[in-house]
Amino acid sequence: MQTEHIISSMKLSIDEIGTTLEFEMSELYEGVCGLSGCGGLPASIADATFYYDESGNAHRVVVQDGKDLNLKKEDRIFVLGGVLAKHGITSDELRTAMGKDSTAEIKSAKLLHGDFSQVLRKENTNRILKLILDKEWLVHFHMVQPLYFAYVDIVDSLEFDAANHIGLKDALYRALEDEFDQTLALFKHAKYPRVKPSDRDMFLNGVLEIVGRYVAVHGETTWTHLLSEKLSAKLNDKGGDDGLLFLEGDDLTPHSWIDRYVQFYQTPLYSWPYNDHVLDREDTIEKVFNKIRFTFGGNPWERWRMVDSDDEPMVQVSDCIVSILRKYFMFLEMDGDDAIKVIEAFDEYQMANLKLLNLILGLSSTASNRLHIQICCGSLAEKMRRIVRAYVPESDDEYADLLKCRPTE
Repeated sequence: MQTEHIISSMKLSIDEIGTTLEFEMSELYEGVCGLSGCGGLPASIADATFYYDESGNAHRVVVQDGKDLNLKKEDRIFVLGGVLAKHGITSDELRTAMGKDSTAEIKSAKLLHGDFSQVLRKENTNRILKLILDKEWLVHFHMVQPLYFAYVDIVDSLEFDAANHIGLKDALYRALEDEFDQTLALFKHAKYPRVKPSDRDMFLNGVLEIVGRYVAVHGETTWTHLLSEKLSAKLNDKGGDDGLLFLEGDDLTPHSWIDRYVQFYQTPLYSWPYNDHVLDREDTIEKVFNKIRFTFGGNPWERWRMVDSDDEPMVQVSDCIVSILRKYFMFLEMDGDDAIKVIEAFDEYQMANLKLLNLILGLSSTASNRLHIQICCGSLAEKMRRIVRAYVPESDDEYADLLKCRPTE
C-alpha cells in the first residue's frame, strides 16, 4: 500500500461526522509496517512520548467560490512534528536553556524570524538544537506538500504501477507546478477532484498539454515520457476501462482538493499506537477527534491529548524545531543544486547549526525511519536525504568544536 493511499483511505470530513465514528487503527498500522517494518521498538522510542506542534497549516486546500485557491505560497509545505522524549523539562528549565528571563514566551514566531539561512544565524536556533542533543531527544515529523498530495490521484487513476509511481508523480507535480495558472484553470473547469465522466477527455487532454509544454521547455526525461504515454493510453482507451478511479467518486466534493488536514494528524497516531501523543491544541482537529472513537484491535485507544502550548514546555520545544524544519524544507525546494551553492557560502556559525540539525535528523531516522514521514515529490525527499548525510560532524572533535561555535559578529 502506498503511503498516500494509507493516508487517503481514512479521509474524514467534519460535515460527515454527526455522531461518534469508530476508527480502527490496527489495519492502518499493519500497512505502515508493510512499508517500513515494525519490529521491536528501540529503547529510545519505547515508552517515550511524542510531542507535537505544526507549521504551515492552511487547514484545507480548496478553490474558494470556484475562483481562487486558498493556499498561500508560505503554506505550500505543512509540517506536523516535534520531539520524542521519555523525560521532559519544566518551563523554567526551558527558559534557562534558551537564555530567557522568567516571563519570556518560548514561541518560534518571536524567536525564529526569517528564512532558513537567516534562522541558522540565530543563537535561539543554536540553543534549541543543543538542548535537543543534550537531552538525547529524537525529532519526528510528518511533512506534506499539499499540492503534491492533491495531484497524486491523477497518476493512480491512470494505472497503478508500483515500480514507477514515485517517478511519475514527481514528473506530474513538476509539470503542473511549472504552469500553475494553467493547472488551476483546468482544475476549476473540470471541478477537480470530482471529474465527471463527460469531462474526462477534456481533463486528460489538458494535463497532457501541460506536460507537453513542460517537456518543450525543460526537455524530456524517462518519467515525462512514461507519464505522457499513460495519459495518452487512458485518453484513447474508450472501451471497458474503469475511468479515473480516484477522481470520479460520488464522495468527492468539487473544488475541494484536500478536505481538512485531519488525516495528516491521524497518521502518526496509528503509526505509533504504543506511545502517548501530546498535541498543541488545534480547535478544528480537536473537534473532529472528539467525534471519533479510536480503537486498536477492537479495544478503546486513548493515548492522545491536546494541550495549550503555554502549559506544556515540550510542545514549545516542538514549536521551535518544527518551525526550523519547515524553513529547511522550503529552502530545499530551490531548483537543482542551488541549495548546495547557498550552503557552501554559509558562514561558520550557519554551517555549525546546519550540521547540528542534520545530526539530530540522522540520529532520529537511525532510531526509526518511521519517525520521518514525507509526502512530497521524490526529488525533494532525495535532496533532503543527500544534504542531511553530506553536512554532519565527521568526528567527536568536530562535534565538540560545533558546540563551542559562537555567532558571527
